[in-house]
This record gives sequence, C-alpha cells and structure tokens, in this order.
Amino acid sequence: MIKFRQNAENLRFLTKYLELLKTLSQDNEEFREELGELSLTHILLILNEPNTRYWIKFGEGLFQYGQGECENGTVTISCPSNIIVDIIKGKTNGFKEFLNGRSHMEGNLQYAVVFFDLLTLASEILSEKGVILIE
Repeated sequence: MIKFRQNAENLRFLTKYLELLKTLSQDNEEFREELGELSLTHILLILNEPNTRYWIKFGEGLFQYGQGECENGTVTISCPSNIIVDIIKGKTNGFKEFLNGRSHMEGNLQYAVVFFDLLTLASEILSEKGVILIE
C-alpha cells in the first residue's frame, strides 16, 4: 500500500513538473531560447512502476507533453517513477541510472542527454524563481 501511494505521488509530481516546463517554455526567455536552439525531439517516457507512459516533445521553441504513446520517438526512456523524480530533483543523474541498470534507453542516446540537460536547466530556473520541487 505504501509503494502504491508513493508511485501515485510520483506521477502527480511528474505531471506538475511537466506542466511547469510547458509554462516555462512560454514565459521564460532563457528556457524558450534554449528550446529554440534544439531540434524537434520526441521522447517516450515509460514508467514501469506504475505502468504509465508520457510523450514529451521539445525543440524548435516548444515544449509539449501528454500521457500515452508517441509515434516516431527519438528516444525511449524506461524507469521506475522514483528514478525520474530523483533525476528532476538533482539527486541522481540520468546516465548514472542507465549505467547502473536502473533505467533503460533506446534510440538516439544523444537526445536523452539533451533531455536530461533540459531538465537540469529547468530545475535551475525554477529554483532561481523560488520554486521548491517537493512531492
């Protein structure tokens, strides 16, 4: 029961965080400029605890997301929900988790690096704005 509750909290946190990134892409010049320099990229994020999928599209000045599948994904990232939350919060690194076998990536891994760098930039901007990332 505790693990189920924690997974549900992780999903709520992730959804709120992705919504913050969408807002940043519209309202924050630094984030919008960074997105403008990137090629359009499609990420499929598969959370295997619980089994939930998010599609994330970023680049060419935009950031969008939703739940469900993504056609023609550039990269697929699979991990438990607590891992992606820890990556967002800066407690761990996406490639460290990949190398340790706690996350899996398929596709063009250079875009996974870009995605993780984008998460780091967004967290830094949010921190500067006084937004505290809590679950």
